[in-house]
This record gives sequence, structure tokens and C-alpha cells, in this order.
Amino acid sequence: MTIDAVEAERVSDSVNELGESPAWDAESALVLWVDLVRGDVLEGELRDDRVRELSRFHAGDSVGAVMVGQSGERIVAGPRHLIRISRDRTQLSASRVIADQKPSRLNDAKVDPWGRVLVGTASFQPGVNNAEALLREEVDGSFTVIDDDLSLSNGICWSPDGQTLYYVDSLIGKVWARDYRVGKLGQRRAHLTIDSGIPDGMCMDDEGQLWIAVWGSGYVSRFRDDGQETARVSIDSAHPTSVAFVGPQLDTLLITAANDRLFAAGVGVAGWPVAVAQPLDAMRPDL
Repeated sequence: MTIDAVEAERVSDSVNELGESPAWDAESALVLWVDLVRGDVLEGELRDDRVRELSRFHAGDSVGAVMVGQSGERIVAGPRHLIRISRDRTQLSASRVIADQKPSRLNDAKVDPWGRVLVGTASFQPGVNNAEALLREEVDGSFTVIDDDLSLSNGICWSPDGQTLYYVDSLIGKVWARDYRVGKLGQRRAHLTIDSGIPDGMCMDDEGQLWIAVWGSGYVSRFRDDGQETARVSIDSAHPTSVAFVGPQLDTLLITAANDRLFAAGVGVAGWPVAVAQPLDAMRPDL
């Protein structure tokens, strides 16, 4: 099979030490991303195929991800807490996810189709420990453990119908899948394996195909549901970290990277919209 090849261009000026978690805030028409190592959350304007940084704020010693809440607040995966921050930068709440004694931090996170946050963990210690977790925040503020034997929990997304959850287990090169229905999580199953490079952040397009940033490869790959790679977007940087569709039509593929700027490309498809997080007291307890 022929793999479609596209080259992305640098579209921002500032260099991120470890750029991660690109996202589109549709209500405010802003691009969001984080610099994980610096602990900063950044916001920018997408105009004329460029991202102009408008603001940044420091959210902790590290920031694994940023998400959008229903009222425009930012939900940030800090070192050990999910932190909700208002648009005027006032901290609204902080929910502990990781105990002090565990040598891990929060990593990638996404909002599910019903407005709940899923967040994964990564170890501070080198090597594979198979003790990292993927968790879901519930109505009462508790966290349901979806998995607790991951090597490094990373990219998270859902099929367009919301019925399948996909998530990356980076250090073993796996993308797992589960049925994701009301009141029930299906059994974990292997969806695909990446042998060259390390799978990192991930998103879904409106044709139901996955886009995965492959650390160490210099590219982002697109995969069909049968695991066949169908497209590849190259960047002039060795370590792409994550990927998202941004812009009013969700037709710009935005790529974050380590020790570099933002990259972007048009790839001929649009992204699937990512949900906004609901207030905990507004969530249905039966989901």
C-alpha cells in the first residue's frame, strides 16, 4: 500500500522544552498546548497558517496536559493533581490523583464524550515498571482505575461514535482499545503495535483513523482501524510528542515536539471534535 507523505512546517516562534497536549478551544478560537518540563500552559491565535502565542501561565512543576471546561476554564494535569483554573487564572479546585509516595506524575489526559476526564501516569524513574495507570474522574470526585499495569500512559482518544476508547502504552509500543459504553468498560485488547520509535500523543480524524506522534521518528503516522498505516507527516525534528486538529474547521494538524516549535500541516481530512469537561455535579452518575 502507498503511504501518503506530507511535510509539516514550523508555525510558531517560541521554542518549547517539551511541547505536549495540543488542543483547540472552539468557544474562544484558541490553540492550547503545554510545555511539560517548564510547567507552563500556553494559548495562541491561529491566523494565516501561523500560531501566535498570546499568553502563558505557570501551573506547576510539570504539566502533562490541558483540557477545556464547559465554562471556559482550563483543566490541567499537574504533577499529582487535576487542577481546574478559571479564565482569570484563579484556581477553582485541585483533585489529587497520585499519592505522594508513588514516584510518578500525571501525563496525557483527555475528556471523554460524556465530559469526564481520563488521565494517565508516567514514572519519574527510567525503564519499564508496568505500574503506571489510566484513570477516570467520577461524579463524586473519585477516580476509577481503568488500567494499573501500563509502561507509560500516553495518548488518549475515542472513535467518532464514542463507543471505542484508544490509548497509548508508550514504552512497549502498544495502542490498546476497549469498548466504551454507558455504565460499562469492555475488556482491553491490542489494537496496533509500533515497532520503530515510541508512540506518544494521539488524536482521531472524522474518518475514524488514528494520528499518532512517534517519538524518535521525526513523523506522525495515520492508521486505519485494521492497523494499516495510510499516511505520514514528517517534521524537521526528531521527537514529535503529540498531535491535534485545530482551527474553526478542525482542518489543521498541529504537532508539538521536544526542544522545538509548533509544526502544522493540512492533511486533507478534518479532526473529530474533542469534548469539553463537564462540572462534576453536572455529570450523570450512570455513565
